[in-house]
Amino acid sequence: MIAGATGLTGTFLLDFLLEDHYYDKIVVLSRRSTGRKVPHLEEHCLDFEQLPQLSLPYPVQDVFSCLGITRRRAGSVEKARRVEYDYPLQLAQWGLRHEARQFLCVSSQGANPQARHYYFRTKGQLEEALKSLAYPTLHLLRPTLLTGPRNEIRLAE
Repeated sequence: MIAGATGLTGTFLLDFLLEDHYYDKIVVLSRRSTGRKVPHLEEHCLDFEQLPQLSLPYPVQDVFSCLGITRRRAGSVEKARRVEYDYPLQLAQWGLRHEARQFLCVSSQGANPQARHYYFRTKGQLEEALKSLAYPTLHLLRPTLLTGPRNEIRLAE
């Protein structure tokens, strides 16, 4: 399962997994469609507020969280925190309820629960919360600057 498969990192991950054929089925959770029509791809377009109610008739093996947003696009620090902290944590909890064995989360270099900047503090707090869950395997990925083709201009990135 991939959450955030329409963003920069999630798009690269989805491309990789579709070419790799390791998984029999790839489930995507996103706000909008990826636009891909592939037999072993199952898409669920949803508002992530609805995530706790999502039910699948089969277990999930691995969960990838590529969720993210800029403060400007979110509209406020509080709304950005919802996307950067609340949704990934709910996704991880959801994964455990659906028998996931591994959770992989894109965090950030500089993640620190005591950081002054809200973004690094939020990422650090998320990492700590994820570590408290009972996943057999947890991967916290801390990339530096994310570069690649985007549909918007981000001067600071």
